[in-house]
Amino acid sequence: MERDIQIRNVRPGDILGMTRVVLAARGLRGAELEVQMERDLARFNRQDLVETIESESLVAMLGARMIGVWRYGEFDRDVHLTRPEIDPLVQEVSQESVRDAFLRDFWPHLSPVVNRAIYVDYPSPKGLLGEHLLRRGFDRQVTRTDMVIDLKESVASTTDRLTFVTYNEDVHERFLRAFCRSFEGSLDPAMDWDARHPEQSFHLFRDRFGVLDPGVWVLATDRDGRDVGFALFQHLTAGRYAGQTMLLYTAVLPEARGQGYGEEIVREGLKRVRERRGSQEKVALTVSDPNEPARRIYERVGFVPTERFSLYVATRPNL
Repeated sequence: MERDIQIRNVRPGDILGMTRVVLAARGLRGAELEVQMERDLARFNRQDLVETIESESLVAMLGARMIGVWRYGEFDRDVHLTRPEIDPLVQEVSQESVRDAFLRDFWPHLSPVVNRAIYVDYPSPKGLLGEHLLRRGFDRQVTRTDMVIDLKESVASTTDRLTFVTYNEDVHERFLRAFCRSFEGSLDPAMDWDARHPEQSFHLFRDRFGVLDPGVWVLATDRDGRDVGFALFQHLTAGRYAGQTMLLYTAVLPEARGQGYGEEIVREGLKRVRERRGSQEKVALTVSDPNEPARRIYERVGFVPTERFSLYVATRPNL
């Protein structure tokens, strides 16, 4: 029966079926689903979102019926995959068959320049996709842990060895140079793309994770006037970490490692987040399993683990 499921790119006019599948996958039924469809479609048209939603998507078809939607995003030579949305009301095939059909057939529908697929397998009430991914040629690249700290208590600095400046155009080049050098000897394989494209990555951190607050981007300088590390924080309003400030990235430069600067930089950033966002703010981060030194720093500062997830990667097969 799996062979009866056809995967294709989205076509103009598919927005109706896509919206129905997504709402059904999220638990809506009957009249409630119809009302929400009408509202969503009106909003998509009002905000001129139809073309955007119908781009970079695949759909699963069972005959003339749309039974699944898979959104993705192509960036450079990578494709970042989201979790497939599958109509739970379909009786003829299992949801597992639809997922496997997407994973089996997605490569030919992507731009030919894309040669790597990335999926982040977050815990979900619908379960993890890890075993499906492994069966379809993905490798588990790294496992990461979410951590969080509640800023009810003030965060104290413990040294006067460092001074800090916040981000502005006058120090942009210093921030950028530190960012580019920070990947030397990195213990975080999840930062592979960033290490290969540091300038693009820097601008993504700055411009695509919500509204930049320069006051919580801190660059650390030692007593000799050398820039030795930085921390980039951002309050997020959408996505998995919505409503929290995220420590997007922090690093100590290679020549300054092993002196305890990492903890001081994180503390300074947290102190500034608390001053700007208030004591009710929570700060989240993720850390890769291989990066044990960073994990120890976060634990000393007061971060506690919450969830674990894995990052899977596949390269384009010879088709």
